[in-house]
Amino acid sequence: MKNPRGRKAYAKSKANQKLVVDLRAGGMTHGEIAIVPGCDEKTLRKYYSREPREGAILVQAEATCVIMRKMCTALYTGNMDNRRFGTRR
Repeated sequence: MKNPRGRKAYAKSKANQKLVVDLRAGGMTHGEIAIVPGCDEKTLRKYYSREPREGAILVQAEATCVIMRKMCTALYTGNMDNRRFGTRR
């Protein structure tokens, strides 16, 4: 339905959500982040309330999962020196 006031409502997308998380984890402020998707700081807070608060935590958790997956794969395939982890074969 067309907005009678003429301005389109902001549409939240997964790509912008990921972008906001990454930018916040990089240390950018709310005002700086709002410029990138082209919205106001209030709009950013309204549609992305969780992402700026927890951006760094989410990115750190994702990085930890990737590192653990790579370590486990390397251990099981024999491509990693087991002494690094205090295990013996």
